[in-house]
Formats: sequence, C-alpha cells, structure tokens
Amino acid sequence: MMGAVTAVGRCVDELRYAAFQGRSGIHRLNGEGCADHIGAEVASGGFEQYGPVDRSTAFAIHAAEEAISGAELAEEQLREAATFIGSSKG
Repeated sequence: MMGAVTAVGRCVDELRYAAFQGRSGIHRLNGEGCADHIGAEVASGGFEQYGPVDRSTAFAIHAAEEAISGAELAEEQLREAATFIGSSKG
C-alpha cells in the first residue's frame, strides 16, 4: 500500500484523481527569499494532530498512517513491515 501528501492531494485517491485529470501542483510561487519561483507546495493546515513536529515529519506520519490503514495488515504483519519515505525538501 501507499500513502501520499502532495501538492494535488493529501491521499493516494486525490493524487490519482489529479493525475487522471492531468492536473499538476506546479505553479508560480509567491514566497520571499525563494531561489526559484516555480514549484509545488502542500497547502498549510490540517496536520496539527501530529503535534509539535516540522511539516515534513507531519506529512510522513500522515502518509504512513494512510498506507498502514490501506494495507489491512494483522498486528503480527505490522511488526515485519517496512516504510520507504521520499521527500523533495530542499
């Protein structure tokens, strides 16, 4: 299973829907101090339940919860499971 937090959705279903629609999360950025002004970003908010962690960590926890939930693994199988996390945090 997979979990996702992206500029076009906060779950795999939203990401898949955007891909089928041909939508990209890339747009002109308005941030001060950015070296590049074209990119993609996840909208703020909605991750407060993960406590005082940085955004990347909250995104990773959110995606991992989605993947674990979708995998429908027994508790014994969860102990054997692995996680792969990718980020473009630069």
